Amino acid sequence: MKTRVIHRKSLILSALLLISIVLKAQINEVTTHFGVNAQTSMNVTWTTSSKLTNTYLQVKNPSGDIVYNQYGSPQSNGSGYSYYASLTGLEPATTYTYTVVSSGGNRSGTFKTASTAESKASLRFVYIADPQVGGNSDAAAAGSNFNLINNHEEEIDFVYIAGDHTDQGTGSQWASLFNAYSGAGRTMFLNHAIASTQGNHDGINLEGRINMPTTSGIKGVYAINYGLLRFIIFNTQRQSSTDKNKQLNFLTQQVNEAKAAGQWVAVGFHKPLYTGGSHAYDDDIKALRTYWSPIFADLDIDMVLAGHDHVYSRGFVRGDHTGVSGANKKTGEPVLTYYHVTGAPLHMVGGHAGGLKWYSGYNFSYLDKNSATEYPPSSQTKEQTYIVVEVTADKATFTAYNSKYGSKPRYVYDKFVVLKNTYNTRILTYISDGAGTISGETSQTVSVNGSGTEVEAVANEGYHFVKWSDGVTTAKRTDKNVTNNITVTAEFAINTYALTYNEDGNGTIQGEATQTVNHNGSGTEVKAVANGGYHFVQWSDGKI
Repeated sequence: MKTRVIHRKSLILSALLLISIVLKAQINEVTTHFGVNAQTSMNVTWTTSSKLTNTYLQVKNPSGDIVYNQYGSPQSNGSGYSYYASLTGLEPATTYTYTVVSSGGNRSGTFKTASTAESKASLRFVYIADPQVGGNSDAAAAGSNFNLINNHEEEIDFVYIAGDHTDQGTGSQWASLFNAYSGAGRTMFLNHAIASTQGNHDGINLEGRINMPTTSGIKGVYAINYGLLRFIIFNTQRQSSTDKNKQLNFLTQQVNEAKAAGQWVAVGFHKPLYTGGSHAYDDDIKALRTYWSPIFADLDIDMVLAGHDHVYSRGFVRGDHTGVSGANKKTGEPVLTYYHVTGAPLHMVGGHAGGLKWYSGYNFSYLDKNSATEYPPSSQTKEQTYIVVEVTADKATFTAYNSKYGSKPRYVYDKFVVLKNTYNTRILTYISDGAGTISGETSQTVSVNGSGTEVEAVANEGYHFVKWSDGVTTAKRTDKNVTNNITVTAEFAINTYALTYNEDGNGTIQGEATQTVNHNGSGTEVKAVANGGYHFVQWSDGKI
């Protein structure tokens, strides 16, 4: 009989080796980024520390049907391996579930595709700037901010990151971005579609963690066509004359399409044209400002959302670099409200989403708010910021939430509304209640104290005009000396008729002798009953 001797030391080493192999096979970071067409495509990226050939992505639609099973081919990212899947043919405005599968464990999440331009439903996105994770402490600060986003009380459609995801792009910094604060970053990226832009601390491919689309031959230049919003993403790291021309052509095309569709137009990139921080005087910022600001003004962009300067600032700025300076405020509103100003986009810098550093700043006259010059300034308070932007057909509401990791809970730092209405103009809207039509221009834009053109409420057959909902009783109206928006409804009523049945004195009417009926309606039966010695001949209208 042969005996087998098992050496305890060898067994322990083998077990440790097996554990090590399994750990290396785990999925690390997973992101979903809008594809070239945000309504029908999504770019999914995942990473591992060791090279795998059997990891794949499975995607299910809301009915639970598998719509994708796609293997990823490993590509080195400098600290491990990245795998890419470009999903196409998705349905707009649809939430999909997905799982990234590997031998060492799976990662699951959800993403939502954009709604079509015809959709008039409101949308809500988060705007964060510069997580810029470097060490453990600022990673924890960013993670606490991500945790707030994950638990935000309103549904978030997507997350926009205005560049500088990490400080130096190392594998350990990317891992901290995802894993800090009990994996809050991982949860955020797993469950939200992302729109990112390249910052000056980012590599062009974001170190293989996030796969931005490429249009016009430039990585990270693309547009998100999402319902009421056209969000155009630029790359301020690519500013050669050739690259600027490509981005300008792309911008012009997208803005023209958006304006024709009645969409809001937002532009996002990393380095701001107008900021409250110290980078305002950098040569590259001045060059960007000189080139792009007049273009944005001429195209009448609604909002420009940037990062880079680690301050929170905002202002409506014209192409000649002068600010509106609050002249477009609408008074009497419960929330600070501004009119849109033609040729003066809203320029914002979104604060600091992490905890690495805050810059001092300057009191520029073109800004309505600047955290760098408040007391105490943001360079002393050192708070994290995320901004929720809600877009509806007639307004965009910005709510900036601040917190300080470890010492100060979330609070509303700033809230304001931008109206779609242009400053010094008002909109006149005339609507029918359905029983008639409006003759004339039903939607008119007029100057403050100006006058609209004549409209007339025209009743359908069998109806008549009663009044406008604001009490005006004439069917024709021309609104003059307009100071506020006017939205009124023409109210109609159905025609009614009296039915009267009389007898000539030699009989009686059996039934209801006087009746009121609607147009095309019917009365109730009546009968002519002759007195004794008489007989019925006919009704006076000839009916027998």
